[in-house]
Amino acid sequence: MEENFLGEFELSLKVKDLVKSMDFYHKLGFERVDGEPAKGWAVLRCGDLRLGLYQGHLEANLMSFLGGNVKSITQDLKSKKIEMFSDATQEKDGSVGAKLVDPDGNIIYFNSFTDE
Repeated sequence: MEENFLGEFELSLKVKDLVKSMDFYHKLGFERVDGEPAKGWAVLRCGDLRLGLYQGHLEANLMSFLGGNVKSITQDLKSKKIEMFSDATQEKDGSVGAKLVDPDGNIIYFNSFTDE
């Protein structure tokens, strides 16, 4: 894996009703592969697409890259004059996360646990 590999892509959606959303996406062919619905989140997969559903965890929909070297990624982006919304910092769950905003206001989130 290259040093600045962004990580596995996940489209992360803010949902109002996790159970209804899981049922809807299940009907489209998605299967649950991770998550804790009792805690308001689930990760579904359909082919290569990873879809995160989050009730009460997100302020907005975002694109996530999981498992990359967040500190290295942020250093590389800064060297390319890309401004970070939040630098690589320790999250409450022990992971490292960083955010940037694209020119249209879309949030891009990088997150990784140190053992990934």
